[in-house]
Amino acid sequence: MEEELRNTVEATDQNAQYDACAKRILGNKQILAHIIKAAIPGFQDMKPSEIIPYIEGEPLIGNVRMEPGLTNPSMTDVISGINTEDTEHSEGKIYFDVLFYLLEATGLSKVIINVEAQRKEDAGYPIINRGVYYGCRNISSQKGREFTHSNYGDIKKVYSIWVCFNLEQDCMNILHMENTAVIGNHKWDGDPQLMNVVLIGLQKETADTKYLPTGNDLHDLLKIVFSNYLTVTERINFLEEREDFTTDTNFRKELDHMCNLSYGISEIAMEKGMEKGMEKGLQKGKKEERMQIIQNMLLKHLSKSDIKELVNATDEEITEAEEALCVK
Repeated sequence: MEEELRNTVEATDQNAQYDACAKRILGNKQILAHIIKAAIPGFQDMKPSEIIPYIEGEPLIGNVRMEPGLTNPSMTDVISGINTEDTEHSEGKIYFDVLFYLLEATGLSKVIINVEAQRKEDAGYPIINRGVYYGCRNISSQKGREFTHSNYGDIKKVYSIWVCFNLEQDCMNILHMENTAVIGNHKWDGDPQLMNVVLIGLQKETADTKYLPTGNDLHDLLKIVFSNYLTVTERINFLEEREDFTTDTNFRKELDHMCNLSYGISEIAMEKGMEKGMEKGLQKGKKEERMQIIQNMLLKHLSKSDIKELVNATDEEITEAEEALCVK
C-alpha cells in the first residue's frame, strides 16, 4: 500500500511537471507562429519567422487566472493588460495555458489568442463547450481593460485554440458565429466572428507510427515535438531538417526535460501495471484453488450444508463447482 501510494504521488507530481513543461513548449513563439499561420486569417501566406514579430511581448504561460475579476490584474502587469486565470468558488482556480496578444496581419488592431493543450477529447465534457467558455471569458474580461462603459465596438477579437492529442485522425476545425438572415436582408452592425474556437486534433501515436509525415506542416511539427516515442535526439534531428524551425539551447533543454518526464511517467505506469497484473494473478490462483477444493468435496458426496460450514462456501460457488464438474 505504501509503495502504491508513493508511486501514485510520484506519478501525479511527474504528470504536473510534464504538463507545465508542455505548456512552456507550446508557448514557444516558433510553435505559436506555426499555429497562427494555420489558424488565423491573414497569416497563411507568411513564413513563421515573419509571424513572430506580430506576437506582442512574451506569452503568459499558466499564470493567468480565468475566474471573473481575476483575469485583468495579472495581465496588466505583464503584457499590456491580459490576465490568464479564471476561478469558480466551487471548482478552485483555473489557469489559461498560454495567453497573448497578436497584432493582426493588417497591423491595424490586435486580437487575443489563448492556446490550450488537451490530452484526449473525451475528458468528461464536450471540448467545444469548454472552448466557447474560454473564448467568452476572454471577451468578458476585456471590460475595463480594452473597453469601458458601452463602447462595445472596442472589444478585441479572440481565438480559443485547442490542441487535442490521441484522436482517431488528424483534423482541424474553426468555429464561430454565423449571421443568418431569416427575414429580410438588413445589415446589422458588428462582427459575428468576434469569438472563435479552433480545434486541432492529432492522431493517436503508436510505437509503429511514432512519426509518419503527413504533409500537413502544423500537424507534423506538433507530432515531432510532443511524441511519446521519439527520443530527444530524434526530435531535434527532425526539427533541424525543417527550414522553418530553429532549436536553440533553451528549447532543447525544455524538450529534454519533457522527454525525461515522459519516460518516468511511462516507467511508473509499467510498474503499476505489473503490480496489478501480479495481484490479479494471485487472486485468480486462489480462486481456482478454492474451486478445486469445493469440487473435491462434491465428488466425496459431502452435502452443501457441510461444504458451506467447512470452507464458508457460498451457494454461487457451489453451483459454479457443480457446473464445472458437469462440463468435465
